Amino acid sequence: MQRLTPAERLVAAMAAEGLPYKCIARELGKSPATVRNQLHAIYQKLDVGNRTALAHKLRGQP
Repeated sequence: MQRLTPAERLVAAMAAEGLPYKCIARELGKSPATVRNQLHAIYQKLDVGNRTALAHKLRGQP
C-alpha cells in the first residue's frame, strides 16, 4: 500500500469493496476511464491481476 498515491489508495479501497468503475468515478468526481487507468496502475504496483486479488492484498491475506 505504501507504493500507492493517496488517490490510488482511495480507488483501491473502493474497488476492493466491489464498487463498479462508474460508481467510483461518480463518487470521486472522475471519469470511469480515469478510474480504470488508476486501477490498472494499482494492479501493476501491487502485483495483482483482479479486484479479488486486490481485496485479499489490502486485507493482508495471501
